[in-house]
Amino acid sequence: MTIDEARRQLATLQQNLYNLSSRDPDQEVRGIAVPVLATIIDEVKNAIGPSPLVASIGDVITEQIISGDAVRAADALHVVSALLEALPEA
Repeated sequence: MTIDEARRQLATLQQNLYNLSSRDPDQEVRGIAVPVLATIIDEVKNAIGPSPLVASIGDVITEQIISGDAVRAADALHVVSALLEALPEA
């Protein structure tokens, strides 16, 4: 994944999560959306490269997904926004 692709995917995800969380702050990301969220985060982490911020964000979300916990859309929105900010300029 290139930096531009990562930026596009994160921007789309950010908008979708914003829409969900603005309707219901406790809305959760569940079902098929959870592995999609995890895959995007993993791909973006690889595109950004080594970074303590990126590593800690990815680990928290991955642990939640592995444990079977739902991820609140508002929490995922914060993660996606932080990743978007961490992307280097293309």
